Amino acid sequence: MNICAFAGSANPNDKRYVEVARDSGTQIARRDHNLVYGGSRLGLMGVISKAVKDAGGYVIGIIPEMFKYLAEGENELIIVSDFNQRLREMESRSDAFIALPGGIGCLYEIFDVLQNRQVNNHTKPLILLNTLGFYNNLRSQLERAITDGFIPEENRGMWYMTETPSQALDYIEQYKPSKMPDKIGFAQNS
Repeated sequence: MNICAFAGSANPNDKRYVEVARDSGTQIARRDHNLVYGGSRLGLMGVISKAVKDAGGYVIGIIPEMFKYLAEGENELIIVSDFNQRLREMESRSDAFIALPGGIGCLYEIFDVLQNRQVNNHTKPLILLNTLGFYNNLRSQLERAITDGFIPEENRGMWYMTETPSQALDYIEQYKPSKMPDKIGFAQNS
């Protein structure tokens, strides 16, 4: 299975993020999955890809032309024109998504995957790896959007949040794809 990891390219202040990224990569490889990721050797992106390679796994890096100098050690490197094309390529080559902590790029990737899932462009699972409570506020925001009627209640299953890489991979391996309801829950203006 191809598992796409969204991860920050900056170096985190707390080394526990690095350990979780390393553990994620090691487990992806040991469970005979491939890694699809943004192609950079920097930050948690670099940590997870190195861990997959060190554990004997296969790494597919997808990186924009302007940052190709940041690629290193992939089994397969795909150079694309820009970030939008990178995300489209990552989504099409992946069977599941794990979001490790990261910045604006990770949030963009998370919400793009959710939006595409909402309109049934795919049925792939998205797991938010909630290291050190990193995604607690995002969970609160998504819950608020459901409570206030901006996200339909039935869409709550579009994401899964877990604390450990092992739990994330267990969820992916047991996941049964399902489409979202045909209606996407938007009220008609009167």
